[in-house]
Amino acid sequence: FFLLIRPPPRSTLFPYTTLFRSYKSKLIGLIITDVKHDFGKRLVKGAEDFLHKKGYSLVLCQDDYDINKTSRYIKMLIESDVKGIILDPVLTNNFVDDNKMILEAFESHGIPVVLVDRMIPTVKKSLIFTNNEEVTCKAINYLIQKGHRKIIAIRQDGIMMDTRFQGIVKAFEKNNIPLSNLENINLKLYNDLRKDIEQLVQRLSTPMKTATAALSLNEYLGRASYRAFVKLKKSITNDISFI
Repeated sequence: FFLLIRPPPRSTLFPYTTLFRSYKSKLIGLIITDVKHDFGKRLVKGAEDFLHKKGYSLVLCQDDYDINKTSRYIKMLIESDVKGIILDPVLTNNFVDDNKMILEAFESHGIPVVLVDRMIPTVKKSLIFTNNEEVTCKAINYLIQKGHRKIIAIRQDGIMMDTRFQGIVKAFEKNNIPLSNLENINLKLYNDLRKDIEQLVQRLSTPMKTATAALSLNEYLGRASYRAFVKLKKSITNDISFI
């Protein structure tokens, strides 16, 4: 007979076992916050198309900002003997510690992980991402070259947002424009488009009196901002330039 002994879990957050792993799968797990935005859709399609050509299949796990939901996915992925993980680090209040535990859970089972979209501070890991600071710096430089001097930055909390905002600050400093000309609107999102449009309308009403351009720091904020401008009866290009 065989004696199977369950090893102690490495953390209380991820209490899983590996007794029923198949060792025959050709699966790659993708853990992502959500796929409703353009970025998520493109990421999923790109990964699935590439893996399909290589004879692998993609297992999609949407965490919805919920670390407990992520914990259940981790257990399932390990027991399914995935060959690797693409991780869009989970946005939680304990961002660094929670994502370190996710990495530890997979690495303790010899499952390699590559990060996508955002880094985890103090963690050295393969990372695929856009140069967030450079991109926003170029965007602001473009607006400044077009003659804009009072600009609104529309953002939310997050490490990636902080990096993008630093690009805006760098562009202002490089062009010797006082930071007092930069209106920073940092939203606490409801993730309900109607509610977020309404709060943007309120937050934009005053700075719109003097600003001539605005930059939204992700696609969702861009959609909300565009609709807020419409509600404020502000014509893009005629009343305000918008990226």
